[in-house]
Amino acid sequence: MISVPQATIVERTGPRVKLTFDPDVISASELIARITADHEVRDLFVENPTIEEIVARMYAENRL
Repeated sequence: MISVPQATIVERTGPRVKLTFDPDVISASELIARITADHEVRDLFVENPTIEEIVARMYAENRL
């Protein structure tokens, strides 16, 4: 089981795990290093949120 306190599992499909994390808290390289130290990784994909997702989050966080 993958467990990194600075990341959250958002989806698990068989052996595939999708995580989310805040790059201000932990860098992608540090997160990858922690995971690969304990688990065999066969494929890896790092994706940034779209601009629409970022704007939507900004509005949601500043809602009164």
